[in-house]
Amino acid sequence: MSEKKITKKEIFDTLSKIDVSGFVREIRSKNPNKRPLKYLSWPHAVGLLAKHYSNIEGPVWEEYPEMILLQGQYQLTGRNVPYLTTPKGTMVTCTMTVEGNEYSESLYVMDYRNNAIINPDMGEINKAQKRCLAKCIAEMGLGLNIYANEDLPVGDLYEEKETKQEPSKVNKGKYTKERANGSQNGSNGAINQNLRNELNGMFHSLQSAFPEAGNEAIIKNIMKRAFNNEGYKMQNDNDYKKAIATANEMLGEVGYVEEVSLDGQGQPA
Repeated sequence: MSEKKITKKEIFDTLSKIDVSGFVREIRSKNPNKRPLKYLSWPHAVGLLAKHYSNIEGPVWEEYPEMILLQGQYQLTGRNVPYLTTPKGTMVTCTMTVEGNEYSESLYVMDYRNNAIINPDMGEINKAQKRCLAKCIAEMGLGLNIYANEDLPVGDLYEEKETKQEPSKVNKGKYTKERANGSQNGSNGAINQNLRNELNGMFHSLQSAFPEAGNEAIIKNIMKRAFNNEGYKMQNDNDYKKAIATANEMLGEVGYVEEVSLDGQGQPA
């Protein structure tokens, strides 16, 4: 008797509830008005997927007729390559099969401003392929909350809505468990969610800017500089705004800016 096939719904139910916050990083724009964008890098996406499922095929890259740009004109070479080149830009398409279920995603090759690159080199195409791979895995449910700009795994978000629970589970990411003793020490639950997310993003940037400092030291430094009290308990929107401004100042002092190179939804390589 053959084993029952694992369905897409079962895969989604499993992967969408995985908390990937410990593997999330972010990229900050040179534009101070542009919010940092989070991403789950492809090695972690592949690793977490393989941890839960063994019957995995791919990634398979769809092939297209090769076109090269010569003297301003595109010409066919007669070969096939794993990307589609057009006068408007280049696109890659990734297909993976997990437990007999097929998933496909496409992604265009872009620059750090998210604009399509005309006539990209192989390095740029390869980066797009890795981002496309992570995006394909996100379609299965793993890290999909990053695309939805949420801190909770998507499975937990849906579960909360279905059961009409109070928002006591909001923001259980790595930083939110420690964030300035906020939700655990006096946060009233009415704080603007966007402010929580923004400070969470600031914290991830500080982790990259100060790799030698531990999480607790970074938090205490923010609190000490913002409120002259390293043990301050953040309780309202103004507290979060002040902490965000302080975190921005700290990043500005070390000139920390990461190049933006995203797929428009938060998945750089």
